[in-house]
Parts: sequence; structure tokens; C-alpha cells
Amino acid sequence: MRRLFGFSLLVTVFLLSALLPVSAQETQNSLTVNGVERTYALYVPPAYDGSEPWPLVVALHGRGGDGSTFADQLDLNRVAQENDFIAAYPDGINHEWNYAQGTPEWIGPETDDMEFLSALVDAVADEYAIDRGRVYAAGFSNGGFMTQRLACEVPDEYAAFAVVSAGFYPSLHQWCETSAPTPILFIHGTADVVVPWTGTVQGQVVLSMPVEDTVAYWAEHDGCSPDEVTHETLPSAEEGEEAATSVIYFHIGGCDDDTEVVLYAVEGGGHNLPGVPGRLNATVAGNVTMDLHAGEAIWAFFEPHTLPTP
Repeated sequence: MRRLFGFSLLVTVFLLSALLPVSAQETQNSLTVNGVERTYALYVPPAYDGSEPWPLVVALHGRGGDGSTFADQLDLNRVAQENDFIAAYPDGINHEWNYAQGTPEWIGPETDDMEFLSALVDAVADEYAIDRGRVYAAGFSNGGFMTQRLACEVPDEYAAFAVVSAGFYPSLHQWCETSAPTPILFIHGTADVVVPWTGTVQGQVVLSMPVEDTVAYWAEHDGCSPDEVTHETLPSAEEGEEAATSVIYFHIGGCDDDTEVVLYAVEGGGHNLPGVPGRLNATVAGNVTMDLHAGEAIWAFFEPHTLPTP
């Protein structure tokens, strides 16, 4: 009887696990946009039951990456589970985002990532209860440039934006100059070897403005006050006086429409996601600070922001 009871318990465990909703794990999904199949990973925490709308964070990977890999690099699924939001990780074609489409320097490909990302949000909202006033976009490196394209062109579709290791691409100004103010956060390492803190120029073309100029651009765009800039150094997670990195938090307030601009300047930090070591090649990643967790900081910035009610 004892062995029979043990076997029955084992069968019950397997049955219950089979009945758990698929939303409790990361799933791979696809949709067709302009005749092209596009893919994305989706994480829906186990606590989701559809009884009320949840926020959605769209997280864009860097060049050479993909959605599922970025979920691991950003460690955002854990943050989603702890804070009750859904996370989508779309895949760029050829592992990159076409944020420069339609700019003077653009020479292809014919990939409309703007339409794909809009369709992605619609597809997730068709299947799950999504609070359309609390949809957010975050991106790393190439995904950070794409995030700023979204912030310039469709600020009415996302409540806030977060950019890690990416500066401003000046040709996006054609959309930004007439767009509404929007909350935006930046995280950038001063020792970034891929998207340098001091910016990137190729010939006569500015590919990435310096970080200070990028933040200043968005502060002006949002109508922020130069008199409402504060900063503080975060507590160090490293013992001793020889810490490889330190993080200075800058906040710019007095902005139009209750927006804000934030910068986490990681002194000595490289091209990586702070707080999540060992995910990127060390020669590229450089020093990964543990004074800050990128995913947690991004959600803390997103959480209070909602789109205005039409």
C-alpha cells in the first residue's frame, strides 16, 4: 500500500504539472507582418489569471542577439514574476533592429520593425489582458537605438522608455521634433567599447551622440528644467576602496506632462547589463557593476508611469 500511495502521488504531480497554464513559462511565438513571419519570446508569470489587465514590457535585444537570449541577459523574467507584469522579447531580422529606416543614411534592408512591434503588442493584447496605458519599451545597444526610434515616433503607444548602452542617432530628430514628451531612462558605462560614452562618428555621419548630449537632447525634448537636476552616488556593492565601478544616478525633473529623464552613469562600466554578470563576452562586456540591477532599475522607473487617458 505504501508503494501504491507513492506511485499515486507521483502520477498526481505529473497530472498537475501538465495542467499548469503555459503562461507560467517562457514561450516562443510568431506572427506574420507584411507577409514576413516574425518571432518573439513571451514570459507570463504564474500569478497571471486574466482577472485584471497587467502591464507589458517589450524588451529589445542588441545586435547579434535574440529575444530568448536577451531575457537571460537582462534577468527580467524574475523581475516580472516579482512585480506582476508580462515581458515580450521580440527577435530582430538577422539579429538586429532597423531603427534607421527612412533616414537619409538608410540604405536598407526593407524591414519595417516599427510595424512589427506595433503588431506584437496587439497580438499579446489579443491573447492576454494587457493594460494599454502601461505598455513600456526597453532596449540594449542596437535595441536601445530602436527604443529611441519608438520614443520619437510613437510615444503615444508606450508609457515610458529605457535605453541601455545606446546614444541618440541624430537622424531620428525628424520624428522627435514634433513628438510628445515621454519619460526616458538611460544606463551607460563610461568605459563602453562598443557604443562609447563620447559618441561615435563615421566619416561625416554621427552614429551615436555622446551620452551627455543624448541626455541633454531628451531633457530639452521633454521641456525639463535645468534647475531641477539632482545626482547621487549609489552605495557600492564591492568591499574596499578599489572598486572597479561606481554608479552615479542623475535625475532631471520639471519636465512637461509629468515626464522625467534619468541617467545611471556607470563609471568604469562596459557594454553590458548591470547586475547580471557572465552573460556577455568579457572583452565586450568589460566591467559589470553590481551596484545596480538593470532590470530592477528599469521596472522601478516604468512602474509609476501611465499613458494619459484619451
